[in-house]
Formats: sequence, structure tokens, C-alpha cells
Amino acid sequence: MTTSRVLLATGLGALAIAAGVGVWVSRAARAQQPEVPSAMGFSHRVYALIDGQRTLIMSEGPEGSQVRCQTDDLPCSYLRLKTLYTSGAAVPPELHMTREELGTLVGQLDRVSSHLARYKVGIDQACADGYRTRSAQVANMGFHMANNAYMSDGRFDPEKPEILLFAVDGADQLPQNEIGDCVNGKWTGEPHQQIVGAAYVLPTEQFGTGHPDGFAGPFDNWHIHYNVCLGTLAATTLSKADCERRGGSFLSDTGWMLHVYAVPEFDNTLGVFSVWNPSIWPKTDARTLAARTEHMMGPDMFGHDEAAGHSGHDRRAMDGHAMHEAAPAPSRESVIFEFKFENVAIKAGESVVFRNGDHAFHTVTAGTPSAPAGTFDSGKLGADQTWSTRFDTPGVYPYYCRIHPKMTGQVVVK
Repeated sequence: MTTSRVLLATGLGALAIAAGVGVWVSRAARAQQPEVPSAMGFSHRVYALIDGQRTLIMSEGPEGSQVRCQTDDLPCSYLRLKTLYTSGAAVPPELHMTREELGTLVGQLDRVSSHLARYKVGIDQACADGYRTRSAQVANMGFHMANNAYMSDGRFDPEKPEILLFAVDGADQLPQNEIGDCVNGKWTGEPHQQIVGAAYVLPTEQFGTGHPDGFAGPFDNWHIHYNVCLGTLAATTLSKADCERRGGSFLSDTGWMLHVYAVPEFDNTLGVFSVWNPSIWPKTDARTLAARTEHMMGPDMFGHDEAAGHSGHDRRAMDGHAMHEAAPAPSRESVIFEFKFENVAIKAGESVVFRNGDHAFHTVTAGTPSAPAGTFDSGKLGADQTWSTRFDTPGVYPYYCRIHPKMTGQVVVK
């Protein structure tokens, strides 16, 4: 595995099962259900529009007996699993694991926790151990520091995580080049970074579509990101040609990845293996975080998930024309990448789906910084969030980012 396999695991980073929390057992019957766009970290598969095609960009799996333990109604976090085991209480049947499996899992997580405690002395220790910055800081996740030696050996070892997750209050919108890195064994950025978790990466060449043999029990739902474009400030999903046109480095897949939140001070109420952690800045509660991610990745692009209880998509008034209940017109995706918009040309009646490929908030706002039009505004879009609008009337529609006014673009409607 090359160093380029280090993904900004959020973000693609990144999406929906109703309220987004609960224990879900992946059975063969799921293969009979329609695939729908949904929430990164809450759905088994996530899709995006790439070159006009509905494309799989994340897969959790494989199908089998994996359990998604992501709810504060059950003991899914590291500390609650540990308390359950040491108390001698019965294991809830919803967890689908024996007491012996639970004991093995808790032992593995204890090893991870003890190892991560090594970095509580300061982030300089991560530098000394060979880790380097590989992502922006992502809200409710932190930023990634990767160890190239561990990335390339293809082995699973709880005490040798390929990635360390650090975070600091108030920095969840910093791009990678503003965070800092290790130079001559010393950290150059904000010194008060705190270790919040770890992530593991294993090559797909080694496991194929089979699930990695990692942590004990059915909780460790590893995932793969596909069609990844790694840039200077961000990672997003693009076609190979589009990625190379933008000067990025393309990965067909990232390998199997898994987050582990085993730092007691940042115990994850969404589950020890969840992608997102509401205990990490900006701190919130599990249900609020789940609801916030529910409509990421564009249910508006591909219809709605009736089985999951979705109402479809947020039908706000856009460019003076409300989204209609009729079948949607073809969509053109416009990716925000490296703090740049791209100009879009479409036909009247078509939609543009804007996707934020950066790890900072952006808006898509009608007009220019000096002359706002007031006809449409996406509101703040986080990493990999999408927002769409339909343009019914020919013309040129300029837009900009209210947060970063130097970012401008236009939609040409013919």
C-alpha cells in the first residue's frame, strides 16, 4: 500500500437510516432492498454523481452478520462495553455476541486505549513515532496523522494504528496546510492538540471483498472509499480524468478503513467504531449529530428512501423556482474542491448538484460579493454535503461563497 492510500476518512469523508442511530444487522436480505444515497457513517453504501453517472463511492461490508452498534440506547462505546463486561451483566441480544467475544473485544480495545495514552504527553510523540499530517481537521472526527511504515506492511495490530486522530477545540475548519506537521521530529502547529482516536487501514489486495479479520465480534464494520481524488487541501470523489485535470492524485480505492474511539475522555456515544464522534469538537449529542448527517450525499439526486422513512430532500426555494414534486430533471454535479468553484453549463430545466469536496464550510449564494442576488443560498455545506437547485430560465447565474468571498463561479443556462 502506498502513502497515497491515506484517505481523509471523513469525509468521503462524509450518509441515511431514518434518524441515523440504531443497531442494524446486515443480512443477505439487504441485498434485495433498493440501493439509495444516504449518510456517510450511517449507511452500508453511499453514492455520488460522477460524470453524470450514479457511482458507488463508499461501501461498508460485506453482506453477512455485521452489526452496526451506533446508539446511546445500547452499550456501544468503549467505556460502556468495558463496563458491561466487568459487571458480569447479560449481554443484550441486540449485540449478537457472546460474553467470550465481548471479553476479547474489550481486551483489544484496552490495548488500543493504552497505546493511545502514549500521545497524551503531546503531539510531538506522534512525530517521534513517524506519523505525519494527512488531512484537514474534520468536525466530530479530528485530523489524520499517518504512519507510512504501518500503512505499507498490510498487518492488523491494535497497538500499531496506521492513523492517529488528533483534534483541538475551534480548529475543525482548518485545511491541512494550516494545521501543522512534523519537522525534524517536532510539531509546527497548535501545540495543544489532543489524541482522540485511531484508524486502521488494510489493503483490498489482501482481503478483496472479504471483511478484514480485525477486532473480535461483529461491530467492526470496515469501509472502503472509491474514486478518490487526493489534493493539497482535501480529498473528494471524482472520475480519474477529472481528478487529474485538477492536479490531484487518483485512487481507485483506499483499502479497508476503520475508526476506533478508545480514548476515555472522548468516549463515543455513537459507538466505538462509528465514523463520527459527538464527543469531539464541535461537541454535540449523538442524535443531533446523526440528524445533521442524514441528508448528506444528495437524496435529491436519486429520489428518496421510502423504506428508511426519508421524505426525499430539503425542498427550499432555489433561484426563484421551488423544486417540484414531479420527477427530477437530469442533474449536473459541480464539485467544490481546493477552495474553488467550477463554472457549469446546463440546459434550461436541469439541476445542478453542488458537492463540497473541501473540509471547510462553504455556501453557494446567488450573485456576487458586491451585489448579492438573494434568489438562492445553500446555507453552510460541510464536507461532502450536497445541495441542488434547478434552473428553468436561460441566462447566466453568478454565485459566490459568503464565507470565502474570493470564491466565485457561474451557471450558464442555455
